[in-house]
Amino acid sequence: MKVFDSIYTADGFEIYWLHEHTDTTLQNPENDLYQLDYEFYEVCQEIVQSGADFENYVFSDKQLKDMRNDK
Repeated sequence: MKVFDSIYTADGFEIYWLHEHTDTTLQNPENDLYQLDYEFYEVCQEIVQSGADFENYVFSDKQLKDMRNDK
């Protein structure tokens, strides 16, 4: 199961983190971290539309609904 998450840098910037629910540390920073929110949104939207299980800590209920409806 994928987790839609984010972490903050020491200087206060939010970085988006897409990881497996069993991961508690970064496994593959080059592929798991996103600086641009629209890139992260698109990747997560594909997961939502695929029907795969996910856990969400980033998006509002409205955003998730929009992801489902943008097929």
